[in-house]
Amino acid sequence: MKNKLYMCCSGFFARLWKGFFYPEDLPARDYLQFYSENLNSLEINSTFYRRPTNKTLEKCHQTTPADFKFFIKIPKNFTHIMRLQDTSIKTSEFCEHIHSGLQEKLAGFLYQLPPSFKYSDENLSRIIQTVEQRFLNVVEFRDRSWWNQEVMALLEKFNIHFYDFCKFS
Repeated sequence: MKNKLYMCCSGFFARLWKGFFYPEDLPARDYLQFYSENLNSLEINSTFYRRPTNKTLEKCHQTTPADFKFFIKIPKNFTHIMRLQDTSIKTSEFCEHIHSGLQEKLAGFLYQLPPSFKYSDENLSRIIQTVEQRFLNVVEFRDRSWWNQEVMALLEKFNIHFYDFCKFS
């Protein structure tokens, strides 16, 4: 992945894209293939809500070009409900399940944290203990209390990447 720019959308199954991005006559079953012919990576957002089957992961792997990459959102059960408390084993199992299906096309994992997940030493420790170090990990903080140099330095130390989003007004 080094020295190559990967551009993606959060999901590919948007009915509103039909006629705009997807051709009008393209069946929904062909969306991923068409998407992967036009963009080189994809954030899978559906994993936030449910665990994909092995069959689904294998189809994603087979349908996309060799250099295509997937970024997977960690389940909300871990990030929003359990708030990363005692989730390291479950997270590891989830990541391994995803990796077994996507193999070399797995780019990494996105931990999108709720706005109520404020900065604290305990919460920072939960993040560090939960992420599966074998993979690229990105954290999206939705509360500004995390946005400081100390947090950034510690994330960098543990090779956890910070996701920033643009807000246009």
